[in-house]
Amino acid sequence: MPYLGERLALTLWVGCLWAVGYISVPLLQAELPPPVAQALAERLYETAAYLGLACGLFLLFTQVAATRPWWRNWRLWLITLMWLGAVLNAFVLSRWLPGAVSGVHLAMSLLSLALAGFGLRADTPAAGGGGFPDIKPGRG
Repeated sequence: MPYLGERLALTLWVGCLWAVGYISVPLLQAELPPPVAQALAERLYETAAYLGLACGLFLLFTQVAATRPWWRNWRLWLITLMWLGAVLNAFVLSRWLPGAVSGVHLAMSLLSLALAGFGLRADTPAAGGGGFPDIKPGRG
């Protein structure tokens, strides 16, 4: 299990994004008065952003270290976009535009679908041998 740390970090990050954005916050908004629900939702989004900062930084380092040339790795760019979203949520939007946090959170969770579907590495079985299959004419 050479990629166990990466898989755990990705699972923790993506699971937190989905649990907060699609389970916890909608449930809070349905069951609590709006001011209380909004305050709790802001805390949940902030916690998810801090967790994303830590997991994303770990994943960025592992992707750069494992891939040559690193700039041609689409997974690295997806992780970078998600990490920048976590930075934006943690340090900018949560302070000055709390209403925009859910939009960035949604974008990060949608980007995470590609990582969850194709895996972190092209050489792992979960990635299907590279994510995008080769189409060879004449077979089928």
